[in-house]
This record gives sequence, C-alpha cells and structure tokens, in this order.
Amino acid sequence: MHLKLKRIVIPGLFFYCIGINIYFRLFPAYFPQLRKEAQKRVLETLRRDSWQIVKRLYPYLSPYAKEIVTNRTIRGIIEKEENKKNLSQQIQQVYKELKDPFQNEHSQTYLLELDPYHWMRYVRNILRYGHPGNEKREGRSYDTYMLAPVGCKVVSERFPFYLASFLYKGYNFFFRKVDLHRFLFYLPLFYIFIFLTVLYLFCRHFFSHIAGFFAVLFVGLNRIFLQRSCAGWFDYDALILLLPLVIVWLLVCALRNKESCSKLVIYSALASIFLAIFAYTWTGWWFILPVSGTALVFGLVNSYSLHSQDNRRRIRKETGSYLIVMGIYFAGGILFYALITHTNLIKTFLNLLSYYSRYLGTATTPSIWPNVFYTIGELQKPTFERIIYLLYGRKVCLFTVGGMLWLYLKKRREKFDLFAMLFCWLMFMLFACLRGGVRFVIFLIIPLGIFLGGTIDEITQRLRRGARRKVTLPLFLGFTLWLLTLFIRSGYRAACEAYPLMNDDWAKALTYIKENTPKECILNSWWDYGNFFEEVAERRVLFNGHSQDTPVAYWMAKVLTSSDEEKAVRILRMLNNASYKTFDFLNQYIQDPFKCYMVLEKLLEIEKREDARRFLRTKLLPSEAIEKVLNEIFSKPAPAYFIVEPTILSKMAHISFLSNWDMRKLYVKRNFARDKNTLLRELSETFDLTPEQSEAIYQTVALTIYSKHSDEVLSERWYFYPPVSGGRKEGDLVYFDGNALVYNPHTHQTAFFSSFQRYKTPQSLFLFHKGKLREIEFENSTSNVCALIIEEKGGYRSLLLDKELADSLFVRLLLFKGKGLKFFEPFYMDDKARIYVYRIKWEEMDE
Repeated sequence: MHLKLKRIVIPGLFFYCIGINIYFRLFPAYFPQLRKEAQKRVLETLRRDSWQIVKRLYPYLSPYAKEIVTNRTIRGIIEKEENKKNLSQQIQQVYKELKDPFQNEHSQTYLLELDPYHWMRYVRNILRYGHPGNEKREGRSYDTYMLAPVGCKVVSERFPFYLASFLYKGYNFFFRKVDLHRFLFYLPLFYIFIFLTVLYLFCRHFFSHIAGFFAVLFVGLNRIFLQRSCAGWFDYDALILLLPLVIVWLLVCALRNKESCSKLVIYSALASIFLAIFAYTWTGWWFILPVSGTALVFGLVNSYSLHSQDNRRRIRKETGSYLIVMGIYFAGGILFYALITHTNLIKTFLNLLSYYSRYLGTATTPSIWPNVFYTIGELQKPTFERIIYLLYGRKVCLFTVGGMLWLYLKKRREKFDLFAMLFCWLMFMLFACLRGGVRFVIFLIIPLGIFLGGTIDEITQRLRRGARRKVTLPLFLGFTLWLLTLFIRSGYRAACEAYPLMNDDWAKALTYIKENTPKECILNSWWDYGNFFEEVAERRVLFNGHSQDTPVAYWMAKVLTSSDEEKAVRILRMLNNASYKTFDFLNQYIQDPFKCYMVLEKLLEIEKREDARRFLRTKLLPSEAIEKVLNEIFSKPAPAYFIVEPTILSKMAHISFLSNWDMRKLYVKRNFARDKNTLLRELSETFDLTPEQSEAIYQTVALTIYSKHSDEVLSERWYFYPPVSGGRKEGDLVYFDGNALVYNPHTHQTAFFSSFQRYKTPQSLFLFHKGKLREIEFENSTSNVCALIIEEKGGYRSLLLDKELADSLFVRLLLFKGKGLKFFEPFYMDDKARIYVYRIKWEEMDE
C-alpha cells in the first residue's frame, strides 16, 4: 500500500508543481483575469439597472429595503434559464472587448515586452539569411536596422536565436506550420518546462522529491521570474538560469565521483561545454566563473585541511581531484568557446569583469558619456528591504537562510561542494543586486529555493522519526500549507499583471508607417520602442534597447529637452547622417574627448557650412577630415520621422539626467587628484570659463566627491508630475481633477493641492493658447513646481512640471501637437493613444 501510494504521490508532486507554473504562465494567452473583470462589469451594470427600477417602482422604501429588493431582483434574473444565455453572451462580449486591444486580428496576443521583438527579428533573419543580421560585412553579421544609418555588429551571444530557429524548423517539420510570432509566443513555456524539470531533478538528486516540489514552487512562482518567463515573453531568462544550474550540478557530480577517473573527466568536460554555451547565450555569463572558481578553491582548501593528517597519497588523491576538475573545466571552457565563437574566453571574461566591477551601478563610463544603464529601472539599486520583499518577505527569507546554515552545519562533510557552490552563488548575486539592480534578484531564487526545499525535506524526515511527531508534524504541515498558499498567491498576482506593451494602437500606427513611408527612412524616438519600430514597421531606427548604451542616448535626450528647435534639428541631422560617429572621427584628430566635445557643440550652434569650415580650420584639421565632418553635420539625410508617446512623461527624470550631463564637472571628478591650480587652469581653457566659474564647479564636485551620491552632482533631473489632466469649468474656475489644479481664466490665478501645505501657488503658469506659449510668474510662490495649461476648442488640459521642461521640444510635440514648430510636420496623429508621428522637414534647413 505504501509503495502504491508512493507511485501516485511522487508523480503527483512533480506534475502539480510544474503544471501550476505552466498554468499561470499561460495567462497572457487568454487573459482569464479579464473574464472575471467582464463578469464583474456585467453584474455591476445589472445591479445599477435593477436599483433604478426598484427606486422607480418603490420610492417609499428605505435604502436598506431597496437594497434587499434589488438583490432579490438580481438573483431572480440570474437564476432564470432564459437569462443565463443572455448574461453569458454579455460577459463574453465584454471579455472580448477587454482583451482585443492586446491581440491581433487572429486573436493571437502580442509579444509581451520590447526585447522579444528584437529577438524575433534575429530569428527571422536566421531563417532568411542564415545569420541574425540582415547583411554581412567582411564576413561578420551586421544589423543595419539599429544605430541607423551606420548599423552595428550583431551581439556575439547568439545561441538563443539559433536555438529558437532550430526548434521552429523542427516544429514545422513534424507538425502543422505556424507563423513565427505564434511559435515564439509559446516557446518560453517549453524553456520553463525544461528548466523547472532540471531544477526538480537537481533537488531530488541531492535531497528528495519534497525538496524538488518546494524549490520549483519557490523559484517558478516568484513574481519577477514568472513575468519574465511567461508565454509571450520570448527572452532567455529561463536559459540563463538553466545553464549555470547544470554547470553546478555537473561540477558537484564530478567531485562526488573522485574514485572513478572516467566519470570525473566526463562530468568536468560536460561542465566546460555548458560553460561555453552559457557564454554564447548571455553577456552576464561571466558570473559563473568566479562563483564556481571560488567554490572549487574552498573545496580544495577544505579537502586539504580534512586530510592533512592522512598519508601523502591520500592527500594527493583528494586535492588532485579538485585540480583535475578545475583544469578540465576551465581549459575545456576556453577551447569550446573558441570553437563556437572564435574568440578568447579569458579575454572576454576579463573585459566584462573590468567593466561591470567598475561601472555597474554608477553614472560614469570609461568614455565621457553618461552611463545609460544608470537610468534603467531594473538596474536601479534596490534596498535590502526591497530584495527581501521580492523574495516572499521576511518570514520566508529568515526560514530559508536559517535552514541554509542548519543544513551546512549538519551535512557539511557529505555535501560540502554543493553548499559551497550555492553559497558562493548566493553571495555573489546578493552583491550584484545591491550594486547593480533588481534585475539580478532572479539569480537569488535558485540557491534560496534549493536551500528552502532541502530544509523542508530535512525537517520532514526528522519529524517522521521524532517521538512527538503527532504534535509537531501537523504544525509543520500547517506551515508548509501557508508557504504553498503564499507561493500560489504570488504567482497568481504576477500572472494577472502580465500584459503586452504592444497593443492595437501601436500596431495601427506602425502599420501606417510601414505602408506610407519610404523604406530607406529612419525613425527617431527615445530608445524604448525602437524594437517595435524595427520589427513591426520594418524601418531603421536611430537606437533601441540594445544600442541605448551609446552616445546617441545623450544626444537624443538633448533633443527632447531642448527649447531651441533649430539646434535640436541640427543634432538630429548629425545623428541621421552618421549616428554618433562624428564625435569619434573628430577625436582622432583632436585627441582629447573634452575638447572634442566642445568643438562639436560649437559646430552644432553654427548655421552655415562655410562658417563651420572656417572654424574647423582653426583646429588644424586636414581638408578631407573637415569635409567629412561638414557632410555629416550639414548634408541632407535620408527621410526621417520623429515619434513621441506619453510614457516618456514618466521617464523624463532619467532622460533629463542624460541631457544635463555636465562635462565640466566630469572633468573635475576625473582629474580631482591632480594639482588644484593646474586643474582649474585647464578647466578654464577647455570649457572657456572664467576663474570664478571654474572655482565654483570645482567646489561643487569637491563637496561630494567621496559621497555615495557623487554621481548625481554630475547632472540635474527635471520632472513631469503626471497625469495630463482634462479640465471642467464651473462658474469662473476650471478644475483639473487629475492633478488637483484650480485655474481662473480671467485673472490667471492658479493653485494646486499639496499634501504638505494644502493649496499652493505654482512658481509659474505657462499658458498655451492659439499656438503661443506665455509665462506668468507668481512672485510670492514658494513652490518649485510650475503649471502648464493648454487652452483648446474642446476645453482645457493641464500638467504640473519643472520650469525647464515647459518649452521643451517634447512638450511641443506631445502636448502642443507640433503647433508653432518649423521643422516638424504632423504625419500620423492618434489623439486617443497620444501616439504622434512627425516628418522631419530637412528641406527647411540651410546647408
């Protein structure tokens, strides 16, 4: 009986934990949460109508009595058979209306995020051309759709694209053909099934089925990981957790088979192969080298200390096995990586280690340009409390960490290598989270999930054998039931929040661009939706999420925040002619990035080509170089279109941080260790400053040079305070409910509600009326916030913002709809979604 029960329970544990993970990850395919919302809306409508009927028929009843009659009426309607079909049809119709914006004409949900569209284009290119790029240059795969017009080399981490294309071909060979979009939408479910199965087997191998069950639930239902691996999120998060887990498993198995030389070699060689594949999959692969290397060194030292009293032969055998594993693992990894990518693994590792250790979580880079990753949400440094919250809270974290220490003390001799690997993994990734952002939290769930499962397994075994198991076992079962409930709730909430960024509004806009613009045109916008533009509109872009770490981000931020339309268009002309390469070319001759920046800034302020030519001659550039620079700055580029959309409002603090990047302060910070007088003199010469200005900049940097917030001093952030609110006029006043603003059109008196001081007068009122912007200052204001009010035929709109943004190009394009602009012609205007596309009128510019 016990054996029969075991045969049922063990598969049941496996299929339940895997099944519930797949179930939640299928939510984006059919949005069951929207069906509940549809049912709720239909019932609310029914209740509202029933209440009105009861109110009309029985006006003399008390509110309580009316509520009772209304409930009875609703119950009667619902219970009648002839009404059930009608209600079901209403619910189905509302459900369809709710989910339709997230699905295409074939009822297929759009891919969820930005990156999946970029990866889909690479997979499509492999199917078409045999490589991820759309053309080859000197034998290398190039992508001409990003960083237009120059293009760039395709990333070296290409395994996910080739794997997806291989699986797509295999699927279409054995089954009916499906379009690539649909296949890639469901492919993450296959990856997650493989990963969670391996995780379950890993825990079963080292602990038991119970450990695998809880580890899979802990890892798979984590809110961050679930959303990044559900249907529609075609990325490689599951792969980048699977591969290091397999590497750890193989290394531990190699060390546990010291008596068998053949097994030790085979496991080590397999680990090296997976190391090479991991390096070919993700740019952050390098973390596994210090993790595994440190753990192997700890194991070597531990083995030597344990057997130091034994004879030399025994010591050589124990320590030698570690040296053999390390040698095969690292040498094999170098060899296999070289065979796959034709590059040096060690050189790649050292370059990545140097860059990330110095610049992860900082605003500076090796160049003079700001670090765009410093402004990315998922790379923002989290607090320790935030990390704990993302790992199910304090109770679960305390139980898991306590269990980890208990397991180590209890089984450190028999499982030291496993614990060393997982502990090094945990410590390394905890440091990466605190320094580099919440993006790395998903790497913490692997060791923590395994330790949690191992702890529960060990406690269960002890309770079964304990004398007081009749008391303690039910209590512990209650605790595990609470854990299960916690994990399932976390997974459900995360699944309910999984919606695609792409929707019908974007699909309509990008289809219009695809059908009505020349193929050689370039789309200009902030980087976020660049992947959409490339794949759906099939047009080149200035930059996207995979080229955001270039100087294009700085220049585009300058464009969006600029109040000088003509200079903004000059910057765009340079970018559309040569991307960011003009600066690099100039610096080959000037040989000083700060001086080169000042030269380029001056060129962008000059209107005429001949004036720019005379200026460059003063910099002693050769004639050919001068003409090349002039062509890149003054020549008419390919047709270009500029796109703005409302999500940029919430990103403006980060965008303005890039645009306000102060090269003068950076110069001081870089050279702070030098003699002060020499530094001040060179600062004045390089940036054309007075001694007083140079001293002020030096003191500003000096006050914060050793502060943890020293990066923030290098720039300034400007904010919008959304939402954009519509106004309703009552008497002489206009009320904006969205931002609690009150405005008198006759006297222009304005106030907004502040949680600190009730109603406050803004610093200034910016009034846009009949195509003109006017500023009205309030002298007695104590606020730093300004109000922008737009008078239109249909009424009023308002937005609270910092003063510097009121006249920015972005505000003129998004909120003023291009009125009063010379170089931007409306091309596609969607007022409902507030997606606006403008043709850049290069012909209006002088060369």
